[in-house]
Amino acid sequence: MFTLYLTETPSILKADSKNFQIFKQQKIFRKIPIESVKQIILFPGVQVSRQSENAVKHYRIPILFIAEQGQILVHCDRGKPLSGKHIDRQKQCQQDQAFSRAFARTLLRAKIHNRQTILLQSLTSNTYCLAIRQALDKLTLLKGDLPSAKTVQTLWRIEKQASYFYRRAFPFLLPDSFQIQPSPTLPRNSSVNTLLNLGYAFLSQSLYHLITRSGLDPEIGHFHTSCSNHTPLVCDLMEQFRPQLVEELIVESLHFRQLTREDFIENDTRDHGLLSPLGIAKFIDCWESKLQTIVCHWLAGNMTYHQALEWQVQQYISHLQGASDSYLPLLMKW
Repeated sequence: MFTLYLTETPSILKADSKNFQIFKQQKIFRKIPIESVKQIILFPGVQVSRQSENAVKHYRIPILFIAEQGQILVHCDRGKPLSGKHIDRQKQCQQDQAFSRAFARTLLRAKIHNRQTILLQSLTSNTYCLAIRQALDKLTLLKGDLPSAKTVQTLWRIEKQASYFYRRAFPFLLPDSFQIQPSPTLPRNSSVNTLLNLGYAFLSQSLYHLITRSGLDPEIGHFHTSCSNHTPLVCDLMEQFRPQLVEELIVESLHFRQLTREDFIENDTRDHGLLSPLGIAKFIDCWESKLQTIVCHWLAGNMTYHQALEWQVQQYISHLQGASDSYLPLLMKW
């Protein structure tokens, strides 16, 4: 099964009894067996017919609508849990402050560790970058504060501080053609911010699909209780993957010129940030290739990142049901 991306406009997604049909200029451009599609990601300007809506509902295929700047507009709730076998336990654990605090602490430690790893890797070419070295020092101190955090709110304060220093160093990882001013927040309309939004959206949808298919409720989180455009449990499990699956991917794709300035739509502003249709297609290729990259999981051995996503969802279930004393996250090697 695969993800169906619909990026080109104008186009219409239709369906018959067996196949999705992509129409362009009133002609069938492509047919895809419905049963081979695990999820659908739609970009602005793509229309969906009533027959397609019925097929999506019947086959319980989750749909994600993406905005021009890469953000999630809405999840279509066709991917609700096939069974509720874990939901009662999720609700119990959500009310358990000790469980939620320990789970959040583990996720945050993994996020900080993985971001440190990305910064450390960059020092081979940025040996004298003071901002990166300062960020590494701050992240080390903040990671040391995690064991003493008594509440989830305290953990959130640590997360905000860690993200502040990391984001100030992140621009120094980028090639000169994509340089932006170091800042706690990236410019909203920058090309780099569009790529981050799009990567996080793809990561969110991948986890959303795995979570709902595993009988979990994506609305029940522990670290996140509410999220803008995402769901809380998805946001929780995303934390450990953001650095290596999205941020590292963007740094690599820009340095290796898999994406260039020519892949963005130019206008009168200095950096409008909209990807061209070709740029979107290139980023999707980069994303799918990253999912198939082999990573050495510190517990499970060699696996693809897609398998690692599945493995971490199952790890959460094991911890939820008491089969393991603690949640074991994905950690990058130093």
